[in-house]
Amino acid sequence: MNPEVIKQQIANLRMTAPPDVLADEEAWLLSLESETDIHALFLSLAKRLTELEALISGDAAIIKSLLDAHKHRKDRRERAIDGIRRLSLALMREAELGQKGRPVRTPLGVWGRQMGNEKLLINEDAVPDEYKREVVKRVPDRDKIDRMLREGGNVNWAVIDGPNERAVFRR
Repeated sequence: MNPEVIKQQIANLRMTAPPDVLADEEAWLLSLESETDIHALFLSLAKRLTELEALISGDAAIIKSLLDAHKHRKDRRERAIDGIRRLSLALMREAELGQKGRPVRTPLGVWGRQMGNEKLLINEDAVPDEYKREVVKRVPDRDKIDRMLREGGNVNWAVIDGPNERAVFRR
């Protein structure tokens, strides 16, 4: 948010507001809130000030809340990125773009399609003990299960998930 823009919004409001709004404090405050971005700027400044003061003082509770908020924003952004990639992949598949020498070029980079790696998916509750190894707790021995499946073994508690195609964007 640019403070100069907000100053201009306030100046414009002073010039266009009726005299009774300028004279009435409550009406003026309501006009400021509805006609300018001043409250959003103050909220942004308050957040930044709180962060800086917490970091300087070492206030663990405030720092924890800041980290929690950051994690929430990070998770939301990761979900948005995943959605953009899924949409891009669906559109490239529909238009038969992104592979075989048919990339989608933009001024910011190039879209394409790429196969991901296979993944071993295991229902850990159903794995027999012979396919588990001792760690701190008993967990499936992924290497042993993978080897068994690749050698033709077939069980109802593990599969090798084929490579999944994904959208890639290179700058």
